[in-house]
Amino acid sequence: DQPDVLYRPANGTAVQNSTVTIPCGIHVANAGVEYFWQLNNSRLNLLSTRYQLEEGNITISDVQAEDGGIYKCLANLSVSDNMANDLQFIVGSGMISIVFIPGSAGMPVASEIQSTDALLRWTVPLSDGGSPITHYIVEQRVIALFGTSLAQNFRSWIVSIANISGGDGDVQMGHVTSLHPYTGYQFRVVAVNEAGRGTPSLPSTIVTTLEAAPTAAPITLSVETTRELTELLVSWMAPPVRLVDGTGRNGIVINYSVIYYLEGILEPSGNITTANNDTILVLQELQHSSEYIVMVAAITSQGMGPYTAPSSGQTLNPVPRPPDPPVIVDSFVVNFTTVMLLWKKPPLTTIANITGYLIQYHHPARKNDSNIMLVLPGDHMNITITGLDGGQLYMFNVSAVNGNGSGLPLVFTLSTPIGSPTHILALSGRRLSTNAVSLSWVVPPDGGSELYGFKIEGFNIFERRWIQLAILPANVTTYTLGASDGRIYDGFRVSAFNQFGPSGTSNFQVGVPIVPREDAPNTLWFLVIFILFGLILVAFGFLITVVMCRRCRNAYSSGGYSFRDTDDSDLVSSVPSTTTFTNYEPRSRK
Repeated sequence: DQPDVLYRPANGTAVQNSTVTIPCGIHVANAGVEYFWQLNNSRLNLLSTRYQLEEGNITISDVQAEDGGIYKCLANLSVSDNMANDLQFIVGSGMISIVFIPGSAGMPVASEIQSTDALLRWTVPLSDGGSPITHYIVEQRVIALFGTSLAQNFRSWIVSIANISGGDGDVQMGHVTSLHPYTGYQFRVVAVNEAGRGTPSLPSTIVTTLEAAPTAAPITLSVETTRELTELLVSWMAPPVRLVDGTGRNGIVINYSVIYYLEGILEPSGNITTANNDTILVLQELQHSSEYIVMVAAITSQGMGPYTAPSSGQTLNPVPRPPDPPVIVDSFVVNFTTVMLLWKKPPLTTIANITGYLIQYHHPARKNDSNIMLVLPGDHMNITITGLDGGQLYMFNVSAVNGNGSGLPLVFTLSTPIGSPTHILALSGRRLSTNAVSLSWVVPPDGGSELYGFKIEGFNIFERRWIQLAILPANVTTYTLGASDGRIYDGFRVSAFNQFGPSGTSNFQVGVPIVPREDAPNTLWFLVIFILFGLILVAFGFLITVVMCRRCRNAYSSGGYSFRDTDDSDLVSSVPSTTTFTNYEPRSRK
């Protein structure tokens, strides 16, 4: 009898790395059955751990590419104890195809990027693994939350789109949503077929979503008193980059809106938009002894976010006491002996108004020097101090004064520079006689270094140059000059000098010319000879002019000339000198 076939192999597929069972079974009465299998007409080694035979069924684990092919199930039938009587029966065969996971899709490219979404495009895998691609998975990861460092857990990939059906064509697309504004992302695509998830594509380039208005308020808002009666100091921190609920800063904060109310008043007392992204602001011109409610909101290029919860602060109550120290604005050195100080009035923490300022200064290295005090009215907030020593360190104290007394001082130091002396501003001269002059001057600032002395110069009118007349010690400020060198001087100047060099020269003192004495005649005789020679030249020139004019007059009156008509039409000669002609002019002498 023919065996009854219970199960026979059939064509099918097996997924790579999976386990597959191929059925085979017969029923024969009064006969033993032994099964074995062939793959592509080669007998399988059923002793391999990858194969398991149960009755006629064969199970293959960890399916690989080499497991694909035609499987044939055979059975040996034993009808007696005589092996020669065994029969071989082919139960059936089937084609098993191995299905692989698909290859990598092309690297996704983002376009139409907005603050919370973007469009991705990618190309299909070069290989579908022997099975049609059923769908695609889009994954994303955060690369950078702008404005903060990247935490390690942001680097993990998460599913952005779980199931995108594959369409026709080589280019596929997907629209990713629910992104965070102003955040850097990378995307990758995974193709899926019957065998499972393929290898992920290469990550996209970093895609930065656009900014949006903040969805979180600033944090740690604080309102504190200042030293000013009518001021409050407001401070806060920028909104978090990202909170657990997804809200956050959403961009670069460019400024803040600060709104404040007087307690119990519904209308705001003020709404200030800061000029930049500073997180500190002083509210001014408030009412003293009053409580204010303050709220702050962040602003990006795309709009303003929510306000903080209200925070309150109270301005100071005035107390009758001396004022606080002034606030230094600037201090600088004008020259070796002069400095300028500028300050602002102290905070108004007292009832009494500022009535004046007390300025004290001294040389710290000179312990025996007493403080020099200057008093200014209350509306003066700068002072120029002169008469200092160059190259010295000075300590300055500026105190404000009100009806309750003088307050604590603002203390600072300044060093005057050191260098050559300044030029002499006041040089005066007095003529004593025709050959003597007296000069006097004021000692200039020494430039922070001891004066060595003075140089006296005179301007010689013939040589046209300055000539050094004398070098005087530093304690001498007068000089009397006589014309002992035979020169004539038309002006004088004086300069001071120290170890750093000479000062600029003084004013040019003129109007006191000095002439030489009789015992120095050389220059005088030269002057006299020069003047006489000039007079002789003038007289000689005059004489020549007179002679020439007389000869011309005689020639015209003698009649010894010929004349021609200006029209060249007539000629008259040897005419008396008393004859009158018209339209004639001299021609040539006969």
